[in-house]
Amino acid sequence: MQQSNWFAQQFAKFEKDPEFHAGVLRLSFYEDVLRIMEEKGINRSELAARLGCSKAYITKLFSDSTNVTIQTMAKISFALDCELSITMNSKEKKSGCTTNAQSGRSTERSNRARKGRRQYLDVRAW
Repeated sequence: MQQSNWFAQQFAKFEKDPEFHAGVLRLSFYEDVLRIMEEKGINRSELAARLGCSKAYITKLFSDSTNVTIQTMAKISFALDCELSITMNSKEKKSGCTTNAQSGRSTERSNRARKGRRQYLDVRAW
């Protein structure tokens, strides 16, 4: 019981941390990119070629906690022939103010995924 309370306190700190939310958004974006790459049969080498960059740069983007810019996100979405959408919702309408990088994912699916990540984060400290 004590451990559960400790975790709830730690998670409450993370919920108020913009860097934590930025990390979650980055993760969400890269999950979408990898899913779309898989759906379209595109590997990292081909993505690098489409972006006109090195394979090492793509590896760094996917493995590092690099703060990817909106411009880079847009370039990746164009390279994958996808639409990039960034939305912000009022805290009054939803459980939290969120900015969601979407690449062809429906809002309903996105909300389910977000809820799933919250449940996942409730179980495991990230």
